[in-house]
Amino acid sequence: MVSGDRSLLLVVDMQARLVPVISGFEGILKKNEALLFACRNPDVPVVFTEQYPKGVRHTVPRLPGFASGASAYEKIHFNGIGEPEFVALLSRIGRRDVVVIRIEAHVSILQTSLGLRHLGYPVRLSVHSTGSRTELDKDTALKRTASAGTPAVTTEMVLVEWLRRLRGANLPCCCRAFANWSRQARCEACETTHGDVSRSSEFPTTA
Repeated sequence: MVSGDRSLLLVVDMQARLVPVISGFEGILKKNEALLFACRNPDVPVVFTEQYPKGVRHTVPRLPGFASGASAYEKIHFNGIGEPEFVALLSRIGRRDVVVIRIEAHVSILQTSLGLRHLGYPVRLSVHSTGSRTELDKDTALKRTASAGTPAVTTEMVLVEWLRRLRGANLPCCCRAFANWSRQARCEACETTHGDVSRSSEFPTTA
């Protein structure tokens, strides 16, 4: 189970020059937005990494606004564990369950996930929020990480497991994130009509 009080959301290299060439990138961004919004409550720390932003540019502007107080780390290694400062940042945050979302599943996400596993972090790879330039690259990366002990999870799995129950302080953010992701006016988790949450002042617009 993915517990909100033990989780950290790692957003790897969702950068402006990489995203547009990824298969199905628009759908991937929407799933990322849902998870980032849900991190607000329960309080799930968020870390963004950026691979050589001078050349590949920074994280696409629409994502950081969903995660207030997120940490950012610039790296040059495809495997984030090759950066001692990055490893130290994760240690300071102190969350052991890492949920990873990103693009280029067969490059940085593969190497960083394997590196985190080597350091003893339980890692979950969100398949809805992950992509590559080709489906073959993505599928092969998912199979390789799974064989190394990194289970795949879906956006809904993470949201519902963070939610834990149908009452409590974490209910609004997780339910609105789920409703926005599924585009259902009535949230199945709490049976509340949230309306078009993508237009709500409580959910940042994705335009």
